[in-house]
Amino acid sequence: QQRGRGAASCCWVQHSFPETTVMATRVARSTTPSPRLLVLAVGLSGILVRGFNPCFNTAAWTDDRILPDDGSNPYPGMNCSAALAAHFPWGPDGVWSANATSCLENPGEGSYQISAAYLGDVARFCCEDMLSVCSPYTLNPCSTPGDFEPAALLNEGQEDESMCGQSMSNFPSLDASPETCSAESPYFFSWSIILAGMSGCCGEGTTICAEYTFNPCKNPEDFDVDHMLNPEENSTCGFALMIPWFEASEETCAGTTKFFGSELPTPMLVGMVAPCCRGGETV
Repeated sequence: QQRGRGAASCCWVQHSFPETTVMATRVARSTTPSPRLLVLAVGLSGILVRGFNPCFNTAAWTDDRILPDDGSNPYPGMNCSAALAAHFPWGPDGVWSANATSCLENPGEGSYQISAAYLGDVARFCCEDMLSVCSPYTLNPCSTPGDFEPAALLNEGQEDESMCGQSMSNFPSLDASPETCSAESPYFFSWSIILAGMSGCCGEGTTICAEYTFNPCKNPEDFDVDHMLNPEENSTCGFALMIPWFEASEETCAGTTKFFGSELPTPMLVGMVAPCCRGGETV
């Protein structure tokens, strides 16, 4: 089995991130959803502007845009400032800063998402490029970071349709390696499987775990992912992608592989998916 280049890391190299921290201070609170007067202190610049800007690129903010009444957001008819004020729980001290810790934390009592997810919901409507101040700390699924398309749709036309930028705001960044890509994600499946479902966010590119996704065939091009392993259960060779990646050698092929909590003989596990290889030869 062929390995590509070294482990890719998820980063936003197409953007330049300052090392200063963006602080948002709440000055006034309203009992009804309306714009709050906020002060934005941007790093060391000393510039104060009215209103908290949730966009990574501040010029991308569209303050007066009206959120659509199409069931896609909880604040139809509000402008972006009002929606942000109503949507984001600032916490009892009224101060919040975007960093690697705060963006992945639950922002306060009564909230049900991490901060990055809240801001991602707002950014998809109110930031022209759909990037929030938490984007540097959340998942970019693409092996070439510039391939990421925040406006691309996952599960298009289905009940759970979502934009890539919004969906990625729910995940922490990931440094791709054989170990991390094979590790179980918070969603039960390995990161390789989770990321395989996000390939549509990368245009013609690949995901950061693509090179560590298991291919059972000696000739990788022989792998037929659509071949039916079990027609009665409508089970395809996509099943093979769930096997943790390993570098085939005399030692690894004679050992065992941890598969959904059980240690199974590797030859048996690979043999189960041998029909997925058009030439018949496995690794």
